[in-house]
Amino acid sequence: MRDFQDVVRHCSLTDLGQHGPLYTWCNKRDEGLICKKLDRVLINEHWGDCFPHSYSVFEAGGCSDHARGRIVLEAVATGGRRPFKFVNAMAKLPQFHEVIANNWHGTVPLFPSTSAMHRLSKKLKDLKSSLRSLGKEKFGDLSKRTREAHETLCQKQIATLASPTPQAVEEETNAYSLWSHLAELEEDYLKQKAKLHWLTVGDMNNVYFHKMVSIRKMQNSIRELCGPNGEILRTSAELKGEAERFFKDFLNQQPTDFVGLSVEELQNLLPFRCQEEDRVMLTKPTTADEIQQIVFVMPSYKSQGPDGYTSEFFEASWSIIGSDVIAAV
Repeated sequence: MRDFQDVVRHCSLTDLGQHGPLYTWCNKRDEGLICKKLDRVLINEHWGDCFPHSYSVFEAGGCSDHARGRIVLEAVATGGRRPFKFVNAMAKLPQFHEVIANNWHGTVPLFPSTSAMHRLSKKLKDLKSSLRSLGKEKFGDLSKRTREAHETLCQKQIATLASPTPQAVEEETNAYSLWSHLAELEEDYLKQKAKLHWLTVGDMNNVYFHKMVSIRKMQNSIRELCGPNGEILRTSAELKGEAERFFKDFLNQQPTDFVGLSVEELQNLLPFRCQEEDRVMLTKPTTADEIQQIVFVMPSYKSQGPDGYTSEFFEASWSIIGSDVIAAV
């Protein structure tokens, strides 16, 4: 087993994204039942480059105690409009605050009211189109632009070594500044997509981030679902319809045997009571400083909220949108 693990590590093999049951093997015993995930599909980096939309499916194997596995090289549902997701690296762009200010200052300032939160969400929604345009302009083909900037830097360095002049040194310095800026943006962008929270410091060698982003996308993508009648759903429309149907039925489910509890019964189940000073602290109005402090201590590089914004967005644009956020809260 250790030799096999060494081979997996040496070849940099990872699990291909899979669909199906949690376990793939069962000992079929009435007593001492054991289920394990023994069957896997391992791929290398070259496979991910050649078949980025491939996935594996494990199904019932009939007479075998192992699940039957099949590999799909090309998924049917691969397109569709992607939801808005704020890129943290966008906050480092010099145009970021200008875009926020141009959109935000053209709206009516918020004041504390019952509709303030709804109006804040509306203003954030209207801001998305401008941020999409900025992201497409600055992050479109970012990896390609970074490679081209690195090649230009190498050419300038060779020119400086071949014929050292003040003009050649200045051109090399400018090329290095451009490459460093693009590489930093690329690293921040890929680090957010790779979700590597344990890696806090990068070295601008973004090959590893590229690999982790590709692997994470392959493993987390939903390529097919089993419908209520056992049919296999693969197209985008079918996947969307089944997800909507499942959660609609799940969230609207009303058990027939449900019996409510009175306040007295709940108090008997929960003997703990807050002290008077704790009640006062929990019910007192929040201050602007408390709201700002909570926003600025939120963890970094976490998943976006339902609206697509991260905590980094609110921190970077707090000087512009902070007063409206406080009013809404």
